[in-house]
Amino acid sequence: MNNAGNKKSPRKALEPKDKRSELVHFKVNPREYLDICTTAKKCGMTVSEYVRSRALDYEPIARMTTEEKDLITKLAQTRSDIANFINAINGLTSEEKRKLFHNRQLMEKWYNEVKPISEAVSKFIRDIRNMKMLRPRTTNKTEKEDV
Repeated sequence: MNNAGNKKSPRKALEPKDKRSELVHFKVNPREYLDICTTAKKCGMTVSEYVRSRALDYEPIARMTTEEKDLITKLAQTRSDIANFINAINGLTSEEKRKLFHNRQLMEKWYNEVKPISEAVSKFIRDIRNMKMLRPRTTNKTEKEDV
C-alpha cells in the first residue's frame, strides 16, 4: 500500500535500540490482503503499522468517515441550539412564558422549525442503537478470546 498521497509529517527518528531492523514475512490470500489494506487505510495507518499493531495486541480503531463527522457536528450544533432555547425560556418571567406558550401562531412556527431537528436527533440515536453509524473495532474480542 503506497503512502505517496498521504500528507503526514516526517517521522521522528527512532533511538538505535528501537530501530526496526528485523523483517517478518508471511503469506495471505488476495482477499485477506485486500481486507488488511482496507482496514489499515480506515485506521489511517500503513499496512506495516497496522499489522505490527495487531501482532502486538493493539486494537486500532477505524477513523470516522466524513458523513459520521458531519453527523457529530450537526448533533453538537443541535445541542447548542436546544441549550440556547432553554436558556432563553428560563430567562422569561412566568407571565412572559404564559404569553409565549399561548401564542398559537408562534408555537406552530417554533414547532415546524424544531421538528426536523428533533427528527434528525432521533434518527441519529436510532442509527447508533442499530450500530449503523458506529465504526466497528478492527477486531472482534469474542473471536480473539476463542483462539
